[in-house]
Amino acid sequence: MYLHSKIFVSAENRVTDIIKENPLMMLVIENFGVYDIKKEQTVAQLCQKNKINESLFIQICNLHNGYYLDHSIEYQNEDLFTIIKYLQNSHLYYTQEKYPEILSDIKKLHDISKLDILKIIEQYFEEYFNEVRDHMRYEDRIAFPYFKNLILENKNTESDYSSTTYREHHTDIESKLDALKELFIEHIHFQGPNHLRRKILSDIYELEFELYIHSSIEDLILIPLVDQIEKGV
Repeated sequence: MYLHSKIFVSAENRVTDIIKENPLMMLVIENFGVYDIKKEQTVAQLCQKNKINESLFIQICNLHNGYYLDHSIEYQNEDLFTIIKYLQNSHLYYTQEKYPEILSDIKKLHDISKLDILKIIEQYFEEYFNEVRDHMRYEDRIAFPYFKNLILENKNTESDYSSTTYREHHTDIESKLDALKELFIEHIHFQGPNHLRRKILSDIYELEFELYIHSSIEDLILIPLVDQIEKGV
């Protein structure tokens, strides 16, 4: 698992300090739709200004710092919109930034080294990337609109879809990076240092960790909240 820090984020922390401790926090904050961070702004102030549930924000930050989820926290129905916004923004990061960056670097490494195995890795990663895009397109077009309608239509939506359907369809996309890591560590060899090989491997580990957090948010926060809304609790 890819960790930068062990700081436990609280409402009193300055936002700039948690970013200094763990650069991935910049991505977390952007996924919440926040881009303007003031120098002395605390977590509590950022959440209040941007109408974000403070407990939800802190939970996701602490997941990124390696802490377990606090299951005692209760979420309101309105938090569903924030969670979905966060997940959709992370989809854009994966599909428009991180995956294309890794794929581009694999192609560059193949062009430089001419290693046959890198062409195989390139094809494997492209197929995997297509699977990830299909998975995220399904969530954006089918699952998330259904979840929003549970609130927008006062839970009167007539649909065969449910959180159970979503749970059954949910795939473990981060685990499929294991084969890619093994190939790079065990089978890609150079006579000297190679910065692209190091960069790709580092990016894969970071991506794997970020996808793990993404799945944790869906499994441990989103789905229980949707279950609660469907049951009218």
